[in-house]
Amino acid sequence: MIVLRGHPYEWEVATPTAATVGVFDGVHVGHRRVLGDLVSDAGDLVPAVITFDPHPLSILAPERAPLMLTDVDQRIEQFQALGIGLAGVLNFPDIRDLSAKEFSERVLCDGLQVKRVVVGADFRFGRGREGDAGFLGGEGKRLGFDVDVVDMFGALDGIVSSTRIREVLLAGDVEAAAEMLARPYQLNGVVVEGERRGRDLGFPTANLEIESKRLIPANGVYAGWALVDGERHPSAINIGVRPTFSETERRVEAHLLDFEGDLYGQKLAVDFVARLRPEQKFDGIEALRNQIAQDVHAARARLT
Repeated sequence: MIVLRGHPYEWEVATPTAATVGVFDGVHVGHRRVLGDLVSDAGDLVPAVITFDPHPLSILAPERAPLMLTDVDQRIEQFQALGIGLAGVLNFPDIRDLSAKEFSERVLCDGLQVKRVVVGADFRFGRGREGDAGFLGGEGKRLGFDVDVVDMFGALDGIVSSTRIREVLLAGDVEAAAEMLARPYQLNGVVVEGERRGRDLGFPTANLEIESKRLIPANGVYAGWALVDGERHPSAINIGVRPTFSETERRVEAHLLDFEGDLYGQKLAVDFVARLRPEQKFDGIEALRNQIAQDVHAARARLT
């Protein structure tokens, strides 16, 4: 897959594209409907996605900017898996002052050579969000590209959205999130030095450094998979502040079952499969150790 970064005025695309535009945070089942339609109907056109990094609200209204379900590299990985041939990553400050008309001309036509654009019914674009799907349709007639509008995809009790996925993750319901994402929710980061409390308890953990803009599920213990160098390892994952030790710093730690090795400084990702229990404070080290042993047993049972 071709990945374009930098200013869109400098993009060079030789082959006409069928494109869609959006943050696509999570690349959830609603997004997949748009992307699937784009790929299946692309014909001789290259299916392309324009995404944003950072999220536009982090620039326009930081106080309302959502915590992200994916970083841009995770989004690109999902795009490629769905058959997208080209991804353009827009640095939002570069295009924030473009009108909807200018965006259509300079980014879609000049930058991506679009001949077809697929968007959701709630699509808005251009300075002040002045353009909508109807306006884009008019621009298509003027500039020579077709526009298709698709409805969002409903699932579970309502409409699937990145906002709804954030809500269930903040409640610890990683299984509902996985259903809406069509895959387990994943966090990634570099393994950093911790207090080594897990090792002292007999259950060493990999302490992940998570970007501040990423959404971390509710505190508790989870069963999941740790991905190291392309290999999956069953894991018990703890999120919280270690109340037994009266700590206050929130951490994401993974105990990789039946794993031996030094992970410090390595990149590691964790996929959340199920929440085993909420965070608890224990009366002593031995009670905590016994509970961790039960958590490890429960994680193993859930994953095998």
